[in-house]
Parts: sequence; structure tokens; C-alpha cells
Amino acid sequence: MNWFIKVRDMVYGPYTLERMRKFSLEGRLAPNTMVADNRDQGFQPAGDISLLDEVFQPQTAKIAEQPSVSKPTSPDANNDQTSPQMRQFALMARISPDDQSRFEETLAGFGPPIQPIPGIWVLKAQTTSDQIRNVLSRDMGSNDSLLVFEISQNNAAWFNIGETADRQIRKYMASGG
Repeated sequence: MNWFIKVRDMVYGPYTLERMRKFSLEGRLAPNTMVADNRDQGFQPAGDISLLDEVFQPQTAKIAEQPSVSKPTSPDANNDQTSPQMRQFALMARISPDDQSRFEETLAGFGPPIQPIPGIWVLKAQTTSDQIRNVLSRDMGSNDSLLVFEISQNNAAWFNIGETADRQIRKYMASGG
């Protein structure tokens, strides 16, 4: 059986059950993602479809293995000789008002972010962009969207965001973590 995913009135697929499992492990498919076995009709939350229960089983185990939100670690954390590396991230998100406060609380669990302009956050954390996406996407709605980019002080640029936002970003990125 093949599956279709609907995001913002766009239908993607068909996808095999194995591909759906992979999407789940990557944090790209959640129980609230709208799916159907027909491209044209019958879309409902993936978590309500018993045939997809197995898709989310491995994700539960993977989430348990991931570092907690309050103490994220780098991929090198298992190497005792390497201390976790502080990284900088830019996030762009469209979040429904119902999900906004939960999103911001979860994001703050990685470290104090700044929001220089609506829908954009800059964050320093000892984690990876995949881990940020996976943790944040758990509570996002099916119409919410998120982009996470790892950035560096010497490899970031912006335009026409205003003097206040410009100073805020520069100060935040220059601070020592």
C-alpha cells in the first residue's frame, strides 16, 4: 500500500510504508500529519490510522535515546576527549497561534534564543539542526512549518531587517555562548 501526505493543500507521494517510517524517524512525519492512501480524498491524521502505528514505534525508541531538550549534546558527546561544541542556528518558522507558546517554550529548552524579527529566531546550543527539528516538530501542527540552519558568525548575512534587529543579531552571535 502506498501513502500520500498533504501539507498546506499540496499532496506529496506516493510513499511506501518504509519511506513513511523513515520520514517518522527524521521528524518529517508526525502523528498529526495529514495522510491518506488515496491522492484525492480521505486525508486524516497519521496517528489515527492503525495501519501506520508501526511507523511511529521506532520513533518512540529514537526519541528516548535523544538527549533531553534541556541538555542537548553534540554528535561528539560519546567521545570523552571532546567537549560538546556550541553551535549557532537560525530558525524560520510559521507557527499557528495555538502552537506558538509551546514552540517557544520548547525552543528555549535548548538555550535562550533571540527573535530579531517575527518568525525568525537565532539560537546557540550544543546540539544539531536535526535534533532541534525533531524535538520542535513533535508539538507542531500539520500546517506549521520549520527551517533550521546551522550558521556561524563569519558565515551569515541579512538585508533590510532594521538597525535594532541588526545590532541584536550581531551582539548575540558575538557573545560567548
